[in-house]
Amino acid sequence: MQPAPPTYPAWTRLTHALNGLALLTLICSGLQIFDANPALYASDTSDPDHLVLSLPAPVAQNADGSVSLEMGLLGRQVAVPANAPQTVPAPLALGGWLEGGRRLHFTAALFFMVNGLLYLLAMALGKRKRLVWPARADLKQILPSLRNHLRIPPQLHGPGGGLNPMQKTAYFAVPVLLAPFVVATGLALSPQWDAIFPFWTDLFGGRQFARTWHFAAMLALVGFLFMHVTMVFLSGRKTIWRMITGKVQP
Repeated sequence: MQPAPPTYPAWTRLTHALNGLALLTLICSGLQIFDANPALYASDTSDPDHLVLSLPAPVAQNADGSVSLEMGLLGRQVAVPANAPQTVPAPLALGGWLEGGRRLHFTAALFFMVNGLLYLLAMALGKRKRLVWPARADLKQILPSLRNHLRIPPQLHGPGGGLNPMQKTAYFAVPVLLAPFVVATGLALSPQWDAIFPFWTDLFGGRQFARTWHFAAMLALVGFLFMHVTMVFLSGRKTIWRMITGKVQP
């Protein structure tokens, strides 16, 4: 007999919805902050030889009056089209200006941390972690699970419509490993935190390097969020119904 499809308790649905709102606010306000200094370095100084990424900037004016643009990428300057955006597009940025973006970002970050801690506490103390987090047997099946995802059509479910080993591993790694890393690198950029724990920023190679780590972790979260939402829609309306209502669709 196949096990029943997993349900989604009210606390799971609520923390997921609030977390999605907090993440979108963090991403967009973070882009507002990045726009004030749109360059990332793999060092504690703004060393061009250690430039990881920068937005396009004008480097020369051509004879026809047009402007040549280049962007920094992994220590090199790369030519880009003249119409490439030189700032973060306004619809993607929240806060209006640098200080507004910072205030919104840290408010959303506090909400993100509290909401995440409540989620982890409920998972750790409840029985749901057996359905969502991987057991030792699941870890041994990650590669076969990955191959199932790459099939056409992909096999997105485990037994009885539950989570497969790859999904369980991701749903453990993101809240337990990736999200705390995002928070840790974000704290390294806080002057208040730096005043209390002056060694913290040095753990990530200095303030400039911490910005790069924080940005990279944000990209990883965005990638997970995109894949997560995509997999939900691909898994069908019954899964979406369970996630919204917490009940199995009749």
